[in-house]
Amino acid sequence: MATTISGSGALTQSPSPSASTVDTNTNNEDVDRDPNFSNMDEVVTLIAEPHHRELDTKNKFMVHKSFACHYSPVLKDFFDNENMNRRFRKYHLHGTSSNTVQLLLQWIYTQKVDIRKITEQPEGEVKSQSLVFLWVLAEKLQIPRLQNAVIRELQALRDRGEPVPTLSLKYVYEGFPPANPLRRLLLHQCAGGLSEWYTHSPEQFPKDMLLELTVYLSEAVQSGTSAKDMRENTNLSDYFVPEA
Repeated sequence: MATTISGSGALTQSPSPSASTVDTNTNNEDVDRDPNFSNMDEVVTLIAEPHHRELDTKNKFMVHKSFACHYSPVLKDFFDNENMNRRFRKYHLHGTSSNTVQLLLQWIYTQKVDIRKITEQPEGEVKSQSLVFLWVLAEKLQIPRLQNAVIRELQALRDRGEPVPTLSLKYVYEGFPPANPLRRLLLHQCAGGLSEWYTHSPEQFPKDMLLELTVYLSEAVQSGTSAKDMRENTNLSDYFVPEA
């Protein structure tokens, strides 16, 4: 996804198309996976700016610069700018909720995504929806390892019986092309069985998604693949993005 950074460090939440479909090796030992602990006195601020909500102190998050810059080349390019006044080391995340930023920082410091350990714990489908927004933010900040961690957690929630985040389908289908891995995973999960949900809440399913679903299920029938097979035999590597 192309990311545009303004001079004030503004990052918009509207996703841009991504056609990344290449499988990734998540165990690349050649990658330097550990941040630098030698300069822990420098901190920067990430500011969550959700839509239709007033800013307050809960929207400002301090993070060690070395950690933020190690994992995100977007943040590194911004905060390493020699012309920047240290007093204004603030990066604005427009259209991003506090929950999403909490999940981002949780991963930066622990390499884990655990929705149970954020301030406002979401319930039901909102759990998966929060992960969808995190995946999009991770793509904007160019953090593929976090994107893949989110894919794993989305499938783990589904395996535990949590609902598919159908509330996010319009958002994803309007912002990403068919080849996008997140879009493809949600299509796969929907194909695994939602039964009466299609008629119960038809407004949640975009026309393009229903057309893709028809083709997806037709191909599954021809290959003898059942909905149960889809649910129980998900190859997550099909939905990973390459890790540099």
